[in-house]
Amino acid sequence: MVFCLQLTAAILAYSQQEFIKRYIDQSMYRIVQELYATQSSYKELFDNIQSKFECCGVRGYRDWLYSSWGRDIPGKTELGIGYSDIGKVPQSCCNEQGMRDYPTDCGLTFDKLELWTYEAFIHSKGCSKAFYDAANSHLDIAIVICVIMGTAERDELGLFASTADPSFRIYPVSDSNIKHKLE
Repeated sequence: MVFCLQLTAAILAYSQQEFIKRYIDQSMYRIVQELYATQSSYKELFDNIQSKFECCGVRGYRDWLYSSWGRDIPGKTELGIGYSDIGKVPQSCCNEQGMRDYPTDCGLTFDKLELWTYEAFIHSKGCSKAFYDAANSHLDIAIVICVIMGTAERDELGLFASTADPSFRIYPVSDSNIKHKLE
């Protein structure tokens, strides 16, 4: 029974990878575009993700150009055809060189020129891929462990059944069995 549950969990986890990936993307986009600017718990969460996974934005640093947090730049030039490429990124997007060259305001002062001019100072990969790759590597390990544990448990159950005392019987509980045993 346990083997079947573990195998089912492993199969479901493997088969739902695309759904999980879309869910991660959508959740991260919502945080970057809306919640990062207004809710400190989401800001802290995404800053931790960007720092830990050495990433920036969902698909890349340009995601911050379209976020409510990145749009709020005084004096930002609007070209009349949408957002410009001038923007800022959170400090958690900065790589080692960025933190070395801009120790107190890395990312936050990148609103003077087009953001691509600061690429050397920020993480280039998006957090969605970094997060998914980390989760996926753990998922593969979890699937292997489920299969190994399930196989071991199945083998143990078979060994137990083959060595059990043949006189040992499990009877279903019913009124007639109880009356018979009491008499």
